[in-house]
Amino acid sequence: MEKNDRVRAYVDELRVSLEKENVSQIDFDHLKSWLSDISGLCRQVDHLNAEMRTLREDLIGRIGGTAKAVAAVERSGAAMQSVLAYLETLPTLGADELISHYRKASARFRDAFPGSFGPLVSRGKRKGEARDPAVFK
Repeated sequence: MEKNDRVRAYVDELRVSLEKENVSQIDFDHLKSWLSDISGLCRQVDHLNAEMRTLREDLIGRIGGTAKAVAAVERSGAAMQSVLAYLETLPTLGADELISHYRKASARFRDAFPGSFGPLVSRGKRKGEARDPAVFK
């Protein structure tokens, strides 16, 4: 973060120096060093953008999958149409909004499929006592 602040400050300095009357004041050795630093930062930014795209696509896919599953449970054509319209808006959302939508979609999914979550409890046993998972194989 500190390096980014220094880079921004130097860009502002350089912009001012590029005015006609200040061109002679440019320190070309410093400029050359700075351009090397910027090259490294650009590679980092490209890598982070690729990572961000991957995470966004995954999150949008998860939201879409849960929303479609919930709509399928409702067995309504209108529900599926509204989900499709909703899915088209997801790519325009920011990270905070996507996370919020993911949490809401996950909660709706858990509500729609309550038997899929929680401990494996046998009806004949005391509450909280788990059944052997091999029974479900």
